[in-house]
Amino acid sequence: MPQRFRLAQLVAARICHDLGGPAGTVEGALSLLGAGSEEALAVAQEGAAALRLRLTLFRAAWGGGLGDTSLAELLALLDGQVAGGRARIVLADGLAPQAAVFPAPLAQVLLNALLLAGDALPRGGTILLGGDPAEVLMVRPEGEGAAWPPGLAAALAAGGLDPALAVGLRGVRAPVLAALAADLKVPVALGLGGPRAAGPAPLLIGPAPPAGP
Repeated sequence: MPQRFRLAQLVAARICHDLGGPAGTVEGALSLLGAGSEEALAVAQEGAAALRLRLTLFRAAWGGGLGDTSLAELLALLDGQVAGGRARIVLADGLAPQAAVFPAPLAQVLLNALLLAGDALPRGGTILLGGDPAEVLMVRPEGEGAAWPPGLAAALAAGGLDPALAVGLRGVRAPVLAALAADLKVPVALGLGGPRAAGPAPLLIGPAPPAGP
């Protein structure tokens, strides 16, 4: 239980950290509204919209989940919110945003995997999403300096419950992904890596567990 609570503390700290920027923007803009600045109003509205989008994302990723979700809905939820907007998701051949629908457990795990891939791109880049929604999906970050967090393999092996595997706020996504995947019974593993120049090994997700009665 202490390990689980510590992991919850890290998640809460990460949420507070990520909400701090938009909240500060809104606060600063509101302080200027007394002067009747239209620019300040626009900035406040933009910051409030960013807060709403981020809260929706956190609720889906770390709260109640998504329910059965289409790929199009998942991509819309992540639009502009991966790696601070510096990364974009690219679909491999065979994945159609409107055709692919993910069961709720798979959708939540995939959402967290894509966010983790964003953390693996310190200078931005692309996240390749491929595979078969009915079998195994593949997520791979591609860009300068792309690298999975050092503790990802250990977190997956441990089921993500050891908070020591989370290296500060930036490293909390790996154990959370591992713990969530274990709880939802969605297999997640690192695939085989190619030459170093090819970038990180792909993260393999699925197949999804059978639907309940």
